[in-house]
Amino acid sequence: MNKVRVLFLLAVAAIFTGCTSIPNAPISTEKATYSTSEKSIVFGKLTVKNENATSFQPEVWNLKGSSNGEQFTYSVRNNLIADHGEEGREYFFSFEAPGGQAQLEELTLHAGMSLLISANGALALQKTIDVEKNKVIYIGDITATIVEKKDNEKSVGPAIPLIDQRVAGFSNGTFVVDVKDNFDQDVALLKKTYPAMENLTFTKSVMSKPAVYR
Repeated sequence: MNKVRVLFLLAVAAIFTGCTSIPNAPISTEKATYSTSEKSIVFGKLTVKNENATSFQPEVWNLKGSSNGEQFTYSVRNNLIADHGEEGREYFFSFEAPGGQAQLEELTLHAGMSLLISANGALALQKTIDVEKNKVIYIGDITATIVEKKDNEKSVGPAIPLIDQRVAGFSNGTFVVDVKDNFDQDVALLKKTYPAMENLTFTKSVMSKPAVYR
């Protein structure tokens, strides 16, 4: 791999990650205690699977959005629940915000093969979330499956770099998305995974499916 290609791939990755230093999500294994006295915590569960190129199952990197006019980006990579190989990966994702409305923009993705293929994409969310004060708010269990794109459907990722994006099924793929209310099961799994959340107050405001996908 020549230096120009390496620099190009690093530049593309920087665009999708947003910056080089991304804070951990508010729900994290590094935390021993949680509080919602100042900001509420909003979370969901995500299963992402690539049926368009099964050898390139994406990692979820970051959640991007805004609250009270301020942009935020939180890492999702460390919130992996399970890796099912060619059946995809499961994650928790989360952000924190004061009461009011927050906008969810996208979850960024990466798939690749060391030194050979590096593809980047995103799951567009484009949702406004009503954030109730002093709560942990569940917004749903999202299943996002990459399938072959038809006509003018939204691509998972850009066309460039041509080979990488196509081989990974990103430039020629789109998402089929489903959002379910699995509140009881997902809250139980969250508490099992992050025991320090056991005594917090949970509520739900399940988001609808992003309109840009099937």
